Amino acid sequence: MLKIIPVTAETAKFELEKNPGFGEAIGAEVPANWPPEILADALGYFYNLLRENPQNTGWYGWYAIDESSGKPVLAGSIGFFGPPDENGIVETGYSVLPQFQNRGLASEMIRQLTNHAFSTGKVRFIEAETDHDNTASQKVLIRNGFRLISANNEKYRYRLEKADPHN
Repeated sequence: MLKIIPVTAETAKFELEKNPGFGEAIGAEVPANWPPEILADALGYFYNLLRENPQNTGWYGWYAIDESSGKPVLAGSIGFFGPPDENGIVETGYSVLPQFQNRGLASEMIRQLTNHAFSTGKVRFIEAETDHDNTASQKVLIRNGFRLISANNEKYRYRLEKADPHN
């Protein structure tokens, strides 16, 4: 079982400062190799955004907590690059720690976050970009209904459209 919880300014500060209270604040064990490499450089940026705009909690990062072993463990991160734009578009990104990969967690993270985003009534499209050679991430997106909308030699861009934009 996987649970996602939104990053708050408080939890982001604990995470950024490597505060020993971080795990308690999110209700999970924090692996020694946290954060994922792709996320490490962005922690300060997202902390500042949340500190300055706490009303945007839920439009940035979410922690993915794996509860399948009975002991909650921080396994990955997912989120948006910010609130929806004027066209109802958000962009998502995600990462799973190596020891949790190939277990379906990324697909479940995407499923939960897209359901949440569409349920707000503010999102019409969710986009994601992957490296050309990141076939695992491409499969996760396709499995969750995303369609390829553009490609070049380095990046692929995918989009998921809300089934009924009037709901």
